[in-house]
Amino acid sequence: MARVLQPKSASTALSDTPSTVSNANRVLIQHNHASGNSHEVILKNADGDVLGSVLCHPSADQIIEKYKTDTLEVGSNVNDIAATSIGVIG
Repeated sequence: MARVLQPKSASTALSDTPSTVSNANRVLIQHNHASGNSHEVILKNADGDVLGSVLCHPSADQIIEKYKTDTLEVGSNVNDIAATSIGVIG
């Protein structure tokens, strides 16, 4: 069964600057499939400590669950990873 996602923010590009993605608890991560490289998405707490990371492959959407104050970021010169605050229905 497919999940129904409810967008709660506009999609925004992740960068090497930490972002709470509109204070989201759940974030849809999307990788522009036109770029062939996978990229690491890093999750940090409000103090800047690394909590974990995921490897985002082209055209493979992922949902990250986090606390509102946790941040997401990617490496420098990465500009093809988008993040959207979402709710999951059902």
